[in-house]
Amino acid sequence: MPILGDFTVLKMSGDPSVLTVIEPAIVGRDASSNADSLKIPFGAGGCRVNDTGILSMMVRRLNRSAVAAVRIESEFSSIASDDSLVGILTGTQDELQDQWFQQQFRIPTNTLSPANSNSANVLHLGIARLQGGTGAIVEYEVRDIVVHFHQNS
Repeated sequence: MPILGDFTVLKMSGDPSVLTVIEPAIVGRDASSNADSLKIPFGAGGCRVNDTGILSMMVRRLNRSAVAAVRIESEFSSIASDDSLVGILTGTQDELQDQWFQQQFRIPTNTLSPANSNSANVLHLGIARLQGGTGAIVEYEVRDIVVHFHQNS
């Protein structure tokens, strides 16, 4: 049975050129705590909550030794608990730091809110910290963030 699919391209409020190849967002620039560094509200109006989805984004300058949590907050998932965790961004080799690479995550069922609102869901991209040693914060860039989901039809 065919399933109708839909997607939403995430944008920063205010400037639609941010999060594109023209102007990627820098994550971790002013991170002085363990709090999320970048929060992007988005809508997935009419999505099927009992189906999985896909989150994809382009990332660069994320050190191989660093990781950053990716979470989605909605009416079904609290940012304070593990049910909002979608995945972990992982870095690449030092000699490839200037190259864009795609990271993709499966969004579990009952994560996206179908509410018809542009702020029903919030993507949280965590600050990246070096693993082991100092735990220093590492800046990285993201662009072209897309959420694919099954449409309720």
